[in-house]
Amino acid sequence: MRSWVLEHRNLVLVGLAVAIVAGFLGYFKPQKAETWQVWTVLSQDIRPQEPNTPIGERFRNPLGFAVDSKGSLVVIDEQGRSLVSYSPDGKSRSVTKLGQDAPLPLRIEVDETGLVYGIDNDRKVVTRYNNDGSTLPVFSQAAGEAYFIESIGVFGSGTLYVQDVTFERDRYTRKLIRVSPGGQIVTTLSQVEKSKGGDSRTGEKTQLPFEVDDFVVGHDGTLVVASGSPDPYSRDITRVAPSGKTARFTIREKQFIRSCRVLGIDSHGDILFGLALGRQPVVTCVKYTSSGQRISEFTLKGVTGTGEVTGRVDQAGNLYISRVSESARCIDKYSPKSEVKWVPRALADK
Repeated sequence: MRSWVLEHRNLVLVGLAVAIVAGFLGYFKPQKAETWQVWTVLSQDIRPQEPNTPIGERFRNPLGFAVDSKGSLVVIDEQGRSLVSYSPDGKSRSVTKLGQDAPLPLRIEVDETGLVYGIDNDRKVVTRYNNDGSTLPVFSQAAGEAYFIESIGVFGSGTLYVQDVTFERDRYTRKLIRVSPGGQIVTTLSQVEKSKGGDSRTGEKTQLPFEVDDFVVGHDGTLVVASGSPDPYSRDITRVAPSGKTARFTIREKQFIRSCRVLGIDSHGDILFGLALGRQPVVTCVKYTSSGQRISEFTLKGVTGTGEVTGRVDQAGNLYISRVSESARCIDKYSPKSEVKWVPRALADK
């Protein structure tokens, strides 16, 4: 009799435990959450110094660094007229001294072989910086009354993406083109002509029939571009796969978007954007999957002002952000960390 009671009690307890677990799983759902750890990997003191005091390592803010395929930081040293490569933790480095006549780059990108491509203060020519410090101009389309290169990207062994703008008396033409390693235009991806009167015309047979505001090209050749929207609270994002197939999604925020920068793509295809939101800009980073699902968002430490965000993403998904404080120019590293949280299903499904 006692044995039957004990067995019955155990069955009741097991049933109760199963019911509790079933109820918990019916109400709660596991949801992957992402947090970000941040620390400063490079810093330069910019406080006034006494005459003849040696000046330490310098790098331009905000555009003067890139991340290569190995995750190393490549930084412009203005004072030493050098390109300095730092390990991902910022502790070890190597230096490429530039020739005396070499243009000092304003913005740089690095191809998969480690060669650096840059645009200088004149912003009219893309220059290749070789490992021995020599340089070679590789592309320019300077024309019109005024011309400048807005941005560049690089894929593989020297395939360039160039965004430039040409101004005439009553109009401007803005383009995004792909250029071969030999400097020849392969494809005009976007071309928009706008007049002072407000007329707009897109180039015929362009893959992206709209004006590109910002772009980035991933290590696998994936191109991601941001473009404007009639809604000031949103931006349209277009992803162009190496096969040429395109997909679109929209970033939508509760505050109006002052600026949207495409910071980079990691090895999983996830895309990071730097946003400046609202009248008094709140500067944040948002992360999306390639299909347009929002993964995480966080405020960028110490990035203020107009909110123009400058950053780079390595293949592991680490984000590097350039910022300036009252005393230093810094590059901060943000590393993602995933954890699982149990949230009510009603909230998880929203």
